Amino acid sequence: MIFYFSATGNSRYVAQQISKATGEEAYDLLKIMGRSRKNAEKAGEEAQTICVNGLSADERIGIVSPTYYFGLPPIVTRFIQQIKVQQPPYLYFVATCGAMSGWTSGYARLALKKNGLRLDATYSVKMPDSWTPMADLSDERKVSAINNAAENKIANICQQITAKEKGNHTHGSVPHFLAHLSQKWGYESSRQTKHLHVDTNKCNGCGRCYNLCPTQSINMGKGYPEWVSGQCLMCLGCLHRCPKFAIQYDNKTQKHGQYQHPEAK
Repeated sequence: MIFYFSATGNSRYVAQQISKATGEEAYDLLKIMGRSRKNAEKAGEEAQTICVNGLSADERIGIVSPTYYFGLPPIVTRFIQQIKVQQPPYLYFVATCGAMSGWTSGYARLALKKNGLRLDATYSVKMPDSWTPMADLSDERKVSAINNAAENKIANICQQITAKEKGNHTHGSVPHFLAHLSQKWGYESSRQTKHLHVDTNKCNGCGRCYNLCPTQSINMGKGYPEWVSGQCLMCLGCLHRCPKFAIQYDNKTQKHGQYQHPEAK
């Protein structure tokens, strides 16, 4: 059983490849948590418990997540805190990242420990960095080269997970204190939705961003997106998956292009 969170398809793709290798199902954790417009969790509601039943005696449990400012997306942390399961025979975590995995696996380890669970193995794989306020993904050849290079790493991870190898197999780790500073000062500032804006001349009002937003931070009251909360995950799924590229982050993303993993389109 594999759980993943993915805004632009990288973590989803990795989870699907692991699923093919192990024969175990991959699940979008947003769907499990009921993060939909019809069944939206509101900020401040008591976390529900997510029970995982029906595991076979030798089944693995995996969590696949992107890296945000050297750490976990808050929604992945919340999922881990809500999950209720007995310690499986093999529990692993995979971080997808642009340059470095930071202390992402450490945050996952801490969150699971609070639930009485321990990680047997941690992995990471470098993929195109969708944080385009900094990363330039406008050169499709370079993006393809990064994804092609990731294939061997993903294949190796699949082999290691299938064999239930243990240990830390991540790359680009940083000390906890540095990750904490990055989360506290960098990520918290970048999450302010005042950074996001829409070109109403380009927007066709399709509502895709509204339907995809994992934190219900977007309304379409005037026919185009309006951000109605002070903070969001800043996964940039709305920016990258807008069919008109009408959504931007400050003035830094227009020239850096959009990105979705080719298997996610």
